[in-house]
Amino acid sequence: MRAPAALWIALAAAASEYSTEELHRLGEGEVRGAAMDGSRVITWGDAVVAWPLDGSAPVTLARAADGFGEGGCTFGDGLVLHELPARMVFLRRSGATEHMDTAADFGDCLDATLFGRRGVLVVHRGAQVRFYESPHWRYREIYSIYTPSRQGGLLLRDVDGDRRPDILCGNYWIRSPERFDLPWRLFAIQDWWEREESALVRLAFSGALLAAQREAAPARLSWFDRPSDPKLPWKMRAVVVSPPPRRVRALTPGSVPGTAIAGEDAGPGSRLLRIEGSGAEVIGASNGFVAARASGGDIVTVSRNAIVRWRSQRGR
Repeated sequence: MRAPAALWIALAAAASEYSTEELHRLGEGEVRGAAMDGSRVITWGDAVVAWPLDGSAPVTLARAADGFGEGGCTFGDGLVLHELPARMVFLRRSGATEHMDTAADFGDCLDATLFGRRGVLVVHRGAQVRFYESPHWRYREIYSIYTPSRQGGLLLRDVDGDRRPDILCGNYWIRSPERFDLPWRLFAIQDWWEREESALVRLAFSGALLAAQREAAPARLSWFDRPSDPKLPWKMRAVVVSPPPRRVRALTPGSVPGTAIAGEDAGPGSRLLRIEGSGAEVIGASNGFVAARASGGDIVTVSRNAIVRWRSQRGR
């Protein structure tokens, strides 16, 4: 018999430094993605639902005949979402929905400002990094990546110190040009491309770049240090986890540089890990983590059927 999410959490947290508070039970609907939006968590899958962190009643924001895919992110006063099967939409806080694109297929989405232009980055079909500019949602192809592996994961970071944000995606960083209309350039960070899913990662920055494979089992989980010439491959420092992690779908920087929180999405017994340097400790478990946010030593997680606050007991 499978233990419910709350029991997995209680069993694992009992021996850790964290106490837990279940804020919401998510029910029977499938959750495919989640975002932390100030004082609430928003999940999407069968429906889009806002869950206040004060534990008050959730609010259903939208429904669609086929539901919503994994890709999505907060933007301004709303959400960018993948309405299945192939529509990209902007859902405003008011409930109004704006059409953005057709034939959409993305699992990554990021609020971004490039050269003073506000919009969202997405990775279309695991190969094309696109920038959709608000408010008219015309897109520009930033780069099309042709490798045996699908690319996933998005992060903005000034890699080369020219005071312009570069894009990190999958195996690569994509260097910003001097002007918006000039071409971007691609450089490899690492060589995780042996299988189609190898470069589908989650990315976080906490003093160094942290990458975790989100579809592989076992999955790589490693820090990458920028070399003096960032166009060369970066130095990798593997995070030691035993047994090796599986499908690391939740990843967020910790409250202190050099630390992070990672959550597996691999069914019952999926672990929540606190990473410090090259080591990791298990601080809890659930039936699969979708998203996490760390703040002031505390953590909020979204699992497949619960939203939980983990309170650190250090210094209390």
